[in-house]
Amino acid sequence: MKCSIKIFAGVREAVGTDLMSIEIDQAIHPRQLKELLAQHHPQAAELILMSRLAVSSAFVEDTELLCIDSDTDLALIPPVSGG
Repeated sequence: MKCSIKIFAGVREAVGTDLMSIEIDQAIHPRQLKELLAQHHPQAAELILMSRLAVSSAFVEDTELLCIDSDTDLALIPPVSGG
């Protein structure tokens, strides 16, 4: 199934878009999803792997098993620093 993931900040800058699309199984762990994205976008791999995944505006842990469909709202949020 194809799903879309909104991306922000440094990841967005590294890949040149604010939306990634990827083919995945319906049940996947966030860590697996990030690894797939990192394979498709090696220029941003390090930042993708340290980012957090949000599902329907709530952060999820890398070990949770997600059941995703094409309408699931996904976002990849890289770490940020403030001042």
